[in-house]
Amino acid sequence: MSPRRPWFRARTQAGLGRAIRRARQTAGFSQDELAAEATTSRPTLSRLERGASVASKTVLAAAAACGYEIVLVPRGARVTVGPPDAEGAPDGHPEIPALVEQRAEAVRDAA
Repeated sequence: MSPRRPWFRARTQAGLGRAIRRARQTAGFSQDELAAEATTSRPTLSRLERGASVASKTVLAAAAACGYEIVLVPRGARVTVGPPDAEGAPDGHPEIPALVEQRAEAVRDAA
């Protein structure tokens, strides 16, 4: 089993920047190294880490390069973070992908 890595919660741009910086540090990247992995520039990555606006694809690429993904949850929700099971659902909750698909269908139907 791999060592447990920290998870991060961000509710503001500044919080997101701090989370990306900590994810980068956890992954052992310098800003230059992460910028290269995320196919962006070091100044853009620096702006992201300081909480300035950058393209959403930059945020997603930086998180992915550090081995993280962005997950949206209802504000105030209790979240359990754990390794994915064999089906990709967190900690034995195989109903999550089905619920996500049901919600996506409802949104498509409402549009």
